[in-house]
Amino acid sequence: SLSSPTLSTDQRMLYFRLNGPTPRSGLYEARRPATDQPFAPAVELSGRAAHYDYTTGVSDDERTLFMASEFTTRVLVRRTLDEPYGDLAPTIPPSRLPGWRAIPIDGCRRLIATVTPGGCESEESVLLEAVGP
Repeated sequence: SLSSPTLSTDQRMLYFRLNGPTPRSGLYEARRPATDQPFAPAVELSGRAAHYDYTTGVSDDERTLFMASEFTTRVLVRRTLDEPYGDLAPTIPPSRLPGWRAIPIDGCRRLIATVTPGGCESEESVLLEAVGP
């Protein structure tokens, strides 16, 4: 079964988790050239992205991927669109942000995320803002 779909802002990238027997189970992405065209067959995500629960958001330039992991958000990056999403550098693991189900807005200057200060029944949405230039 398909779960946790995430659509890019321009609606040309679709990320989702496929739950089922291996080897089909895993995280996938599908692309399409324009919103009036169908998605190409999905490709399984490789590299670091394959180790997290599911995708919650993708940056407008498709070089930053936000992943849910144990009620936090992990941020994966890539230099080019041809590379798999991964670490910031060989010795720097993915950033860990408070909240989960993070969705980037304003070109990643802001994130909307869910926090659970008292467990799932007390979920709250928060706005995380970048500090700096």
